[in-house]
Amino acid sequence: MERYRHDQTAWVTLGMCVVMTVFFYGIHKLAAGGGTTKNFVITIVIMALVAVLFFRMETRVTDEALTLRLGIGLLRKTVRMDAIASVTRVLIPWHSIGIKIIHGGWIWSASGRKALELRLTNGRRLIVGTDDPDALYRALGKPETVNEEDRRRGRDENRRRRHRTRGRMVPDLLAGYGARAFHAFRRAAGVLRARGKPPDRSRRRAGSPL
Repeated sequence: MERYRHDQTAWVTLGMCVVMTVFFYGIHKLAAGGGTTKNFVITIVIMALVAVLFFRMETRVTDEALTLRLGIGLLRKTVRMDAIASVTRVLIPWHSIGIKIIHGGWIWSASGRKALELRLTNGRRLIVGTDDPDALYRALGKPETVNEEDRRRGRDENRRRRHRTRGRMVPDLLAGYGARAFHAFRRAAGVLRARGKPPDRSRRRAGSPL
């Protein structure tokens, strides 16, 4: 039974194909004597092949498996549902489009940064790019876990916050101690000045008998 089906157009890939076609056409035209028609046709064929293979990605979830199909379907990947241990919402670089090898697994994505990271029972991982992560997550029906990288980022952020707090405390403590030392110095200076003054003889003469 089908739970979920979603098509996402690879606008970044299509745009890159157009830009690269114009770029190579310009190179051929600016070459010595002008570019040949044969070179331009080869460029068109290569870009058309890339577009056909990666112009979209279909994500399909059934009771038995998750199936990913790129382009017209020549590139596809199937993962059985019982092989998926957990799912994590992640963000991937915008240039991670198509199929990409990563540490411990693969990325399959059409475009965008939103993705779901599938942790498989064999220890591998599969990152599925999608512009509809919530619906895909519900269709998979697997428990969500926190990525180790996210945990490390959280610990680093907490450490930076503690350092910032300590950095603010040190100047405050120094300022407090400095103010106290300054006031103590003023009081000590006042006492020394009072002790060093000569006695007021005018008052004694005024109070003495004639």
